[in-house]
Amino acid sequence: MADGSRGFQSIDVTLPDAPLLIGGWCEGGMAREVHVAGDYLYLADALFGLRILAIVDPNAPILLSELTLPDYPQDIAVSGGYAFIAAWEAGLRVVDVREPGAPIEVVHWGSMARGITIQGNLAYVGAGHGGLVILDIADPELPRLVADCPMDGVATRIAVANGYAYVAGGGRGLQIVDVLNPAMPSLCGNYDPTNVINDVVVAGDYAFASNSSDGLRILEVSDPMNPSLEVTVDTPGYATGLFLVDDRIYIADSDFGGLQIVDVSNPLMPEIVDSYLTPGQAAGVFVEGNHTYVADCNSVMIFRRPSSDILDEPRTSMRACAYPTPARSVVCIQGALPAETHLRVGIFSCVGRRIAALADRSQAAGDWTIHWNAPTVPAGTYHCRITAGDEVLTRRVTVVR
Repeated sequence: MADGSRGFQSIDVTLPDAPLLIGGWCEGGMAREVHVAGDYLYLADALFGLRILAIVDPNAPILLSELTLPDYPQDIAVSGGYAFIAAWEAGLRVVDVREPGAPIEVVHWGSMARGITIQGNLAYVGAGHGGLVILDIADPELPRLVADCPMDGVATRIAVANGYAYVAGGGRGLQIVDVLNPAMPSLCGNYDPTNVINDVVVAGDYAFASNSSDGLRILEVSDPMNPSLEVTVDTPGYATGLFLVDDRIYIADSDFGGLQIVDVSNPLMPEIVDSYLTPGQAAGVFVEGNHTYVADCNSVMIFRRPSSDILDEPRTSMRACAYPTPARSVVCIQGALPAETHLRVGIFSCVGRRIAALADRSQAAGDWTIHWNAPTVPAGTYHCRITAGDEVLTRRVTVVR
């Protein structure tokens, strides 16, 4: 999850309703949206442009490269070895990421891009006051205009389903465009609430729209010309980014709502089933496999999806993490125990010498937290060894200056 100046953090939520941080990466910035493909995480950062991290081990993400981009990158999609980045008034930026350690910008298109969605060889761009723009990206280095569709409002995020494009139109609500023939898009319906629509996802006959301080709006769209509001889910913050998978809506809920997870298996009876209060301003969210990635304004955070969402997920009885890493000041060591047991926590050098003994006590079941003052040791790599009964976990911590 992106977490502003707090950097990159990972969270394990294998235990139901008990999410735990499992790693961290702290390099600041202003993370707006995240996309994961394979072993790499691609971050649209309003301050640093494009950032690419290796996430082979979510406990220890590694920054591979950064590419400065103009203006205000805020949305990203990755396809066919290219990253397509909506960079506000700098338009759509196309970056060759086939070598993740050495990204190269190959072309830019247009003067406004607020959102980007890709389906096959077509890119659907939310072009602000320019409405919806459809590009042919069969050759990513030579994008070609297919058509555009003017509309009221400020076109931002887009979902495409069943021959229609659902466009978050800012203060003018949700705009629905017939794109069955992409060369002749036509505006056919809209839903105009009293607040800003930031993002939208679609499943079957329902569209799910993030509606700022009004939470999640669920619309029946079997007749796209006449969308109707069915139900609203109130979230604690400012509903912004959305991702839909396995009958779950993952909401980046800004204004300190963090990550909200809503069960929409019955769209008419939605239920918030899990949440995590992130330290920053959650802006975007992406789910891939067993992990959820949240752009949290000043950092990126990674969660392991709740076990209730994953079939046959193996469990161990203890979970623990140490974050942030790299660390410049205090390291937080956090864990959870299923039952009371003896807990020992120590910091060791890379050659096995104990640097600090942080805990040696009986620990009640449930969550626990210990802090380590990292500035007392030289820069380098250390190992946090956590022993609970017969179980031992080790978490790597890098200290920088």
